[in-house]
Amino acid sequence: MSWIEVVFASQCDDDGNCPYCRIDYGECDCPGPTQDEEYEYRFEADGTMRARRIDSTATALIAYAKSIGFDYVPINDTIDGLLVSGQTVIIVDWKSQGGDLTPSQSRLIARGVPVRFIQRPEQLDQLKREIDK
Repeated sequence: MSWIEVVFASQCDDDGNCPYCRIDYGECDCPGPTQDEEYEYRFEADGTMRARRIDSTATALIAYAKSIGFDYVPINDTIDGLLVSGQTVIIVDWKSQGGDLTPSQSRLIARGVPVRFIQRPEQLDQLKREIDK
């Protein structure tokens, strides 16, 4: 999921419409600055606030990874994060069913970077078994 600019109420027109989708700010799907349950946020170097929707698949998989002994370090950029078990660090990206690689991820793979794309708890179980050998 890509990072998009956050819309503030102060940016709306006199009728209360979002400057991007042109519908009522309260009804539009553009991210606002206080939707922590739905979005994660970051600030760009120029101060622009950006958001991307939290992937519920990722939330469930991260919880499962932790329950089987992994530590998780979020990166939230080209890749989602790092799974850590002892001295082993694994680059991971959580993918919803049918989720595609981003262009940046494709470039990493082409350069031989070992990114693991995880969609199901069974993949985490297998990864844990490989590490524990």
